[in-house]
Amino acid sequence: MESLSEKPFTREEERRYNELLTRLEETHELPPEEELEFAQLKHRNNMFILEGERRLLEGAAARKNQIATGEETGGVRDSIVKAGKAAYFWGTLLATAVPGYLGQRSGVTPGFLHWNFIYDYLMLGALPVVTQVGSSGNHLTLIKDQAAERNPPRTVGMVCACLEMDEIKGYGMEMIQFADKASWQKYVNPDIEYAHLPMVDTTANVPFHLVAEAVAKMNVVINERQQAVYVHCKAGKGRSWMVTMCYLTTFAGLSYEDASRLIKVRRGQVSPSSSQVRFAKSFLMNFIKWKSIKEYNEAQAAAFEPEIDNTIPVETEEMQESAPVEEPTNNSAAPSGDVNVN
Repeated sequence: MESLSEKPFTREEERRYNELLTRLEETHELPPEEELEFAQLKHRNNMFILEGERRLLEGAAARKNQIATGEETGGVRDSIVKAGKAAYFWGTLLATAVPGYLGQRSGVTPGFLHWNFIYDYLMLGALPVVTQVGSSGNHLTLIKDQAAERNPPRTVGMVCACLEMDEIKGYGMEMIQFADKASWQKYVNPDIEYAHLPMVDTTANVPFHLVAEAVAKMNVVINERQQAVYVHCKAGKGRSWMVTMCYLTTFAGLSYEDASRLIKVRRGQVSPSSSQVRFAKSFLMNFIKWKSIKEYNEAQAAAFEPEIDNTIPVETEEMQESAPVEEPTNNSAAPSGDVNVN
């Protein structure tokens, strides 16, 4: 069997594979000669992915052995961890988003969408893709257009990105560009609010105040500015579910059970971890405590701020430059140290 180094899967083959895949999704059949071509390209594509995964694992194992034998230390450990997380990111992204997308396009899983409106002002979804993939275009322009098509039309005023920065950057793989802050500002709204809540996948490991501040800002954007909010993680199943639940139970007036039921109806593929469920269940009471402490601290700080007497003129640089300089007389001398007042 040919290895990746002998005959790599070329960009032209990738383009042709995506072209045939799109036609197959739309028409559900191909002519016999194209069906054979598609099968060969599909096999080549799968082998290319498997070869890449094999090399990644071999490289990580080699570096791990170097550390064990004392040949390398320090930053290499971080590189191995990052490589493992990158493999997990792309593996789970392909395992969840791609089959669901293809299933939705073919009618097998019509309820799957990359994002869903939980209600008119709140969207929950996966990490948007800016690069066109197959027949799927720039997700950000689609999100902007869908919000504008609501009745009444809406602009997207805020994004909550509930994932690590390495995930947003695709772990350095440039063939697909995911939506970062600059992309949202370019394609959706130059004045968009961007809240980044870094969390490791399947966990709720995030400073509480970041979630509390993001949820409070969501309330301002939705209820005061009448703008939509997009909440996402990688696949729109766990971390973004948690933050959306925090908003619904705090500012939308829903109980935990009602909020959970609403999200499940709107986005059936959600699957939070036990730690994310615990965080969401306890959020309302913790938010009330956090808000009370925050308001108390702000009141205390304001009470001890020194009062400024605006009747006393403040000497400016211009005043200092224009003030006359008194020449010392024979009876006066410049102070040489401490000044005693009799």
